[in-house]
Amino acid sequence: MIWRLLAAFYPDRPPDEIQRKERCLKETEDMFAPVVTAMYIRDKGVEASEQIVQQVDMMVDIMKDAFKHNLPKLSWMSAFSLSAAQEKLEHMVDLIGYPKSVLNSTWLDTFFARAEIDATDYLSNVVTQRSFSRHKEILQFFETYNRGLWNDFAHMPDIAYVNAYYNQLSNIMVVPIGMLQPPLFWVKPKSLTFGAFGIVVAHEITHAFDDEGILYDQYGTFNPLYDNKTIDEFHLASNCVRNQYSDFEVLTGVRVDGNITLGENIADHGGLKIAEIAYHEWLKSNGRSDSQLPAVDFTHEQLFYLGYALPWCAVHSDNMMRTHIVKDEHAPDKFRVLGPLANSPRFSEAWNCPIGSVMNPESKCKIW
Repeated sequence: MIWRLLAAFYPDRPPDEIQRKERCLKETEDMFAPVVTAMYIRDKGVEASEQIVQQVDMMVDIMKDAFKHNLPKLSWMSAFSLSAAQEKLEHMVDLIGYPKSVLNSTWLDTFFARAEIDATDYLSNVVTQRSFSRHKEILQFFETYNRGLWNDFAHMPDIAYVNAYYNQLSNIMVVPIGMLQPPLFWVKPKSLTFGAFGIVVAHEITHAFDDEGILYDQYGTFNPLYDNKTIDEFHLASNCVRNQYSDFEVLTGVRVDGNITLGENIADHGGLKIAEIAYHEWLKSNGRSDSQLPAVDFTHEQLFYLGYALPWCAVHSDNMMRTHIVKDEHAPDKFRVLGPLANSPRFSEAWNCPIGSVMNPESKCKIW
């Protein structure tokens, strides 16, 4: 019995002191996620954070509007499926930034009233954390569900992290406060922001309509969104993306799995297409006026694509890449840039890529 208790509540202890500190820090952040979020917001400035959230809220509306106006242009979508997709987009809830409750000290004290922490007893704290989390989960069964609030996400540790996500089961997109900073979100120029942050938002919107998203309706209920003909046409169009990524060689003899990464690749392609449309419309409505970066001679469109590529700059070891290919549903960073851009006529035009070149192939994949 004691062994079962230890196995359930006492994780493997890292032998290295630095690793132990990292684990303790991570578990503390997970336990006190609302507190960490509040600390992060106050460090950035509450007023400044609110202003950025307002700007992001407007940008999300621009992205959703671009997606909405692009839907009727999809040749593979029937009239019935078009109506269903528009309805799902209309019902999508956006949670931007952070829940205001985390800045209320009284609320925080009440929320953590049951959590008794002992600075000298790690095992006791692990048990407390598991018990506390389970208690909160049980309480949710007796609460009235409101899809428009942060209830399902406010206590998660990644609100202050750089990670937007879409929840299929509730049709909710979360854009946490941690994302609202460079190299994703820039005050100016807007080209960089639309290219980096705008594509992330559009990527998450597209998840509502990828190979998994089409299995759920506007309320997040397991109910196929499209009719059978549209689903067949969608999968036919998706085959091009599947084959494209399956040809990408990460290391000698090691290729991207076009099946495992399909959903994310579809979202990447859709995100780029929608962000391109949104920035083009924004430029047009602002008389093609946008800020420029000093000392570099790039057009607005070129900066847009540089903004897209910038967050994916990374160097990985061969061993990490082999692990990534097996365990991650995302393509490696490099191919999340090259794949979508090679299918973009606007990119080829902006950078004058010759027809038939690697970044401007004559045959391009087109889903969105």
